[in-house]
Amino acid sequence: MSVRMIPEQIVASMILRMNAEELRNHLEEELENNPALDLRETVADTTTPFTCPFPTTPVLETPSRWRERASDDEESDLTADLPAHETLRDHLWRQFVTVSLPEERAVGRYLIECIDDNGYLSVPLLEVAEELGKSLDAVEAVLHIIQALDPPGVGARDLRECLLLQLRAGNWTEHRDAALAGEILERGWDLLVRQDFEAMSRHLGYSEQRIQEGYAFIRRYLVPYPGRGVRPPWEMNAQEAPLIPDVCVRRTSAGYRVEVTDIDLQASSLCINREYQNICRAMQRGKGTFSEDERSHVQEALERARFLLKGLARRARTLQRVTEYVIAQQRAFVEGDAQALRPLTRRDVALQMGLSESTVCRATIGKCVELPSGSIVPFEVFFDVAGAIKRRIEALLRAEDPAAPLRDDDIADRLRADGIDIARRTVSKYREELGVPAYAERRRRYRASR
Repeated sequence: MSVRMIPEQIVASMILRMNAEELRNHLEEELENNPALDLRETVADTTTPFTCPFPTTPVLETPSRWRERASDDEESDLTADLPAHETLRDHLWRQFVTVSLPEERAVGRYLIECIDDNGYLSVPLLEVAEELGKSLDAVEAVLHIIQALDPPGVGARDLRECLLLQLRAGNWTEHRDAALAGEILERGWDLLVRQDFEAMSRHLGYSEQRIQEGYAFIRRYLVPYPGRGVRPPWEMNAQEAPLIPDVCVRRTSAGYRVEVTDIDLQASSLCINREYQNICRAMQRGKGTFSEDERSHVQEALERARFLLKGLARRARTLQRVTEYVIAQQRAFVEGDAQALRPLTRRDVALQMGLSESTVCRATIGKCVELPSGSIVPFEVFFDVAGAIKRRIEALLRAEDPAAPLRDDDIADRLRADGIDIARRTVSKYREELGVPAYAERRRRYRASR
């Protein structure tokens, strides 16, 4: 059996970016494919941690090896390793190698591996550029190639981009509502999220009926999860799994407690297989009794298991720490005030916690939190800076004195007084996206209503 190694740091990063469902599937795969990994219940003695005494000289599946593999001559079979039933990543890679240049394939391979089962890119492009030593422009150019592959919408970084990619990829000459749908996605996204069709009608200059028709087009022809259309046959008729939170926030007498979710196959029950420990020790004592292939297999299997266990421990620690900080910053929202979200960025969290921004991104992108109320929300809710500021602006406008309406400069000053550094032109943009008229028009309407 061949157990291919990948570096410890990449394993840890990969595990950290997985959500609970992806992690459960990954652990099941690892248990099936790595004989050095076992469940604690089947092991007689697991009290002493095990470290393989052999030097670490694994076969590394790193970007540099990807480059070597991708630059092989045309006689090499680029699809030889594909399983009989394609996963989404297999499906994308098979297409990518036919439309990309050899020098683009290392980046393409990395990006495709970072696309989750729903079809979304789960890591920031800047992080990919830094890890691969490429320019941001070069990475973005490769992403655009991936975004042109089947299924339409794949490789998007958020829902809006996903829907726009599908819209641009389709032939909609027979559909009069396609252009309007594009305008709604491009210029009326925030109002669409809020389902405020009346404000969107004013903002885009269409009747509310036409706005509803554009919205109906989006709902009928565009899908939020393009990756779900590419599944192995055994999953096609399976019921949609319930959303699994990655962390749960519990209310206690002492405040809030954050718990990393126990998935069905609990990571804490994984351990090194005792038989492989004994084989490794026997190899150390009797070096002449085992072939080099046997030694290499045992060493690689043990190191891969060790990397996995360390990555799981790091994931749990990081998720708990990051969630505790975020919950402390967004306490009012957690307590039930949906309007109380504070502007918070992943960079803010990283700076305050002494972590890299890429670590915070991996720990939160694509993951969900179960609140004390029982509701499950994506981490994105806590980092919706624009949404939080818009809610502040909306509240100020609702409370304004009709005899003295607020100018955009006034709103910016009040937000700055609350610690939100914002330019007047940004206030103007957000006000327009909320569908609220400018100062002069509001003043005219107030006077007319007297």
